[in-house]
Amino acid sequence: FLSSSARGTIHPQPERPRRRTVTNAMHALLRVCILVGFVVVRTATALVCADADKSTLARFFLPEADYGASGGRCLDGSMADFYYKPGPGESTTWIIYMEGGGFCSTKAECQMRATSVLGTSTRGPTQKAGLGGLFCSNEAANPGFSYAHKLYIPYRSGDLHAGQRTTTYADWGVFFSGHLHLVHIIDHLKQRNSETNILNAAKVLLTGSSAGGIGTILNAEWFSASAFPNAVVKAAPVSGFFADLSDLNATYPEFIAGDTHPIPLNMSAAADVWDTHTPASCVTAVGNGNPPALCFFAPVSVPLSPVDFLVIESQFDRNPLQSRLGFPTDFARALETDEGRAYLRLYGDVNRAAHQRLDNVFSPSCFDHVSGFGVTSESSTSVSVDGQTVSANALIHDWFFEVNTMPRKIVEDRSASGLPGNPTCSSVDAQTQPSRWRVPACARACLAGCGASADMRAGSAACACAAAACETRRACAAADAAAVSAALSHLCASAPEQAQEQQQRAGEGEESSESGARLARRHGAQGWAMLCAMGLVAWAAGTCMGLSCR
Repeated sequence: FLSSSARGTIHPQPERPRRRTVTNAMHALLRVCILVGFVVVRTATALVCADADKSTLARFFLPEADYGASGGRCLDGSMADFYYKPGPGESTTWIIYMEGGGFCSTKAECQMRATSVLGTSTRGPTQKAGLGGLFCSNEAANPGFSYAHKLYIPYRSGDLHAGQRTTTYADWGVFFSGHLHLVHIIDHLKQRNSETNILNAAKVLLTGSSAGGIGTILNAEWFSASAFPNAVVKAAPVSGFFADLSDLNATYPEFIAGDTHPIPLNMSAAADVWDTHTPASCVTAVGNGNPPALCFFAPVSVPLSPVDFLVIESQFDRNPLQSRLGFPTDFARALETDEGRAYLRLYGDVNRAAHQRLDNVFSPSCFDHVSGFGVTSESSTSVSVDGQTVSANALIHDWFFEVNTMPRKIVEDRSASGLPGNPTCSSVDAQTQPSRWRVPACARACLAGCGASADMRAGSAACACAAAACETRRACAAADAAAVSAALSHLCASAPEQAQEQQQRAGEGEESSESGARLARRHGAQGWAMLCAMGLVAWAAGTCMGLSCR
């Protein structure tokens, strides 16, 4: 059933000695920059996993003879699969990750989904490779979890990992069996206890992102009471704690039109289609004729759960904002308007209030969904608390193993304008736009010199004038050519140019490094200092967009 080759003792890899260079003051300055950059990145991400230490999980299928008739099938009827890597020796710690990917609740949506990797196991990868973060196998980088049994649950049911149907639904021809997949996978592993040691599990972390985060919330109580009754089970849903949006009293189009009314909290139709599993404690508590689907919503079910939760969620999670509330997908343009910024503030207020009511929460002031939190990769989003830099992965480790060196409740302050302000994620400029669209000073000067406005279109005289003017500003082009191109491409947006802009942004890091080297050669010591600053920004934020020439 399972290879035992990975079950030997894992020893932390020895630290490689650093090269030391003591040639002149310039190299000394560079060494200081590199050291500071390392500290910044190491602190912000907390867990850094080398490629050689990233986990590869083998793929297994539920046997059709055992589970085919009892809910072991994907949307399209293929048998459910999972990815697993046993822990070394007699490990009793488990980490279980549930994959995300939206949901479907209509016949057309689900039939289309059944042909994709989110609905069939016939198209999944033969192994799950390159998993870092809390799946890293290096103890020095990932203490505690490096020795854990690692279980990755693909999402092929379209029902938020919560369906309980054993046959196809109506005339749709698809199965909704997400919860039953979990039941059968755990049972299958218990049947092979001699190879998995699952019956001796002592500590279990259940986590997942987006739809997998919702699945974590819906299934945590079952994992604790039924799957691992003798273990300590904790749950850390990522980007799955969606607040009660009825407090907004309007979708974005309605807000613009001045039409306010309560937004209904209704998942009953989908719950009926899927025959959804919901937490027993919540269903009992809400009672009194309330639909069980009310327990779909995390602000209702999480406080009622006997399971210990740590919620990982952006204050301005863009997924419900755009998928449910009708906020424009071109959010940069929407946030150039007073209405767009006002609605985003209201949305943030609702989420922030919901997060404040939780005991354990990591709530950065971000405009992201899943991105930056990590779990199966390194955390890039962090929050500074009392001089301590905290990332999601670091907080999960501190909370799960009860190290207790970090605060359990982190609800970050917003910017002075009430908008997202965290510099490590997709924050929003206090005045206008997301930081990724912030126009460099040189580009602003070019645009102002031509009398150009932010709503100009491709082919206009103003756009041509601005582009020509910026082309002649050699200092600006040398310092941050990619940023200027991106800003102009956005401001002069047309569909072809937006596609070109995406290609330009993909090469930003390389272009910025080249321009920095030219700057250093041209300006000697001052140039090296600026290059150092660029390097720090690149290390800390993953891109070098911090320079603006004047």
